[in-house]
Amino acid sequence: MSQGGEENPPGSEKGVLKTTRSWSPLGKCTAVSKRSGKRCRRWPIDGSNVCPMHGGSAPQVKAAAARRLTLAEAFERGDRRPAWLILADALHSADTLMLNARVKLADGEPISLEALDRFIEALDRAQKFAKVVLDAGVDERQTQAAEAMTAVLAGLVDRGMEAIGLPAPVQVQLRKAIAAEIRTSRAKR
Repeated sequence: MSQGGEENPPGSEKGVLKTTRSWSPLGKCTAVSKRSGKRCRRWPIDGSNVCPMHGGSAPQVKAAAARRLTLAEAFERGDRRPAWLILADALHSADTLMLNARVKLADGEPISLEALDRFIEALDRAQKFAKVVLDAGVDERQTQAAEAMTAVLAGLVDRGMEAIGLPAPVQVQLRKAIAAEIRTSRAKR
């Protein structure tokens, strides 16, 4: 039985911790008494390895625990986004922070060290994601997928033109018109 009088932590079933609960390998607070040398027997806060008495009530510990729980829940749900989308989000964050800093500077406002740190962290994240995307060959795979889709669509158009009995000269004109439209739409992006 723990010091709090509970045999099992809140949220556990039959003594088995949920995956998002404790980050401690033993499921209990990792703090050790200086006097006795014994380990704390209290349950840690959700997403952390320390109980409220040993730092679990601190705002930074609560914030880190909340981030861990969110990440663990995303892993459990299997939410996966493509690497290029994560990279785009990281770049967008860096761009937004930079734009905010430029606006402040243009208005004659000072930029706080905290804001600069957030900007540097966002750039660092974007750089790391870019490396992962490049190392994984995401761009090459996207290009291959786009080429395969183009071939499928071209085959569908060809079969459709043949099915309705378009004469060969009209088919050639239609292919040229479609190619021109594709080039125009690419240029607009």
